[in-house]
Amino acid sequence: MEAGGNGLQSLCGPVERLGRGRLARAGEARIETIYEQGLAYHLFGGNMGIEYIIVNHDKKEFLDFDRLGFGTKLGSITSEPISSFMSWLLVNPEGYGNDAPNMLGRWASERIEIIGDDGSGYETQERARKDFRDITVEVIKAFADENPFERITKLQPMGLIDKDGNVVTDSKVRDAVSQYWKQQAEQEDKELDGYIAEHGAAPNGGPATRLGNSGVAEGSPSVS
Repeated sequence: MEAGGNGLQSLCGPVERLGRGRLARAGEARIETIYEQGLAYHLFGGNMGIEYIIVNHDKKEFLDFDRLGFGTKLGSITSEPISSFMSWLLVNPEGYGNDAPNMLGRWASERIEIIGDDGSGYETQERARKDFRDITVEVIKAFADENPFERITKLQPMGLIDKDGNVVTDSKVRDAVSQYWKQQAEQEDKELDGYIAEHGAAPNGGPATRLGNSGVAEGSPSVS
């Protein structure tokens, strides 16, 4: 019996240590999670659930990216692609004279406010949605039309712009549009590789250059 007891004890020792190790790792993970939550609270306070819209009080216009399926919390509203659309509206267009691109600087030097739906901000948002004009789709369209490189490299792969240049407002449809542009890019890769294999170089002896998906193609999903 003594030997049997020692055998059981010798078996339970590693098992117990293993259990303690797992508990320790679980505890460390829990501590790390609490730390991350505390850091987020320290950085953003208790406002991590607040959703924002962007309002121009002078022109009585606003941007509401929530209806397009974008995140509109603080981190999202200040990140791409929303920050590019905002910059397009706010940049000073003086250098362009009468030839300024569509909507560039439309909100320059005006009273702009990023309003959350907390406290009195909720009422302000509701009032803006009722009385102001939503130009969200309009500014995305203008930005895409005036910036072909950004359209091809960012907006089309996101599925935000279809083959006809329209803004895709339904986030579910954007998945299909994004897949289309991915297939177009893969097809262009194959065609370029085939040309290089056949000719060894681009026309005129220059380097082979891929222009990217131009946005002019047959059969892609589109939104009217």
